[in-house]
Amino acid sequence: MMVEKMNYKELCEAPFEMDSSYGINFKMLVYTGEKEEERPVFKMVYATDCCKVRIGTAGKLFWGIVGLDPETGESQWYNYNDCVSLENWAVLDRLLKNRFGWMELADPALILETKVLAKAQLMEGE
Repeated sequence: MMVEKMNYKELCEAPFEMDSSYGINFKMLVYTGEKEEERPVFKMVYATDCCKVRIGTAGKLFWGIVGLDPETGESQWYNYNDCVSLENWAVLDRLLKNRFGWMELADPALILETKVLAKAQLMEGE
């Protein structure tokens, strides 16, 4: 089975295209890299741009989205795979499968609960 390689440049640019349904400075939920009770912690940011950054001593390039934190006013780059609300939440599905696969083994309901809580967090304040 051949797995198709993802084009992260296209994926990162897509929300900012003229015909995108996201609009300008759209709300996006990102994975913070933190855990609470072994579950992923997310925060809402406003996506402002896409860009690639060089990470590590080898200088590997990664595509991602720049997000503005409405609470602090600071902008930060987020790896595309941490921008969980993109691709109609497919990024969240991949994150849960790849980094939190234990949930499915321990209690599959945790996956559904995490998805519901993430979507509610993004909709908060609307």
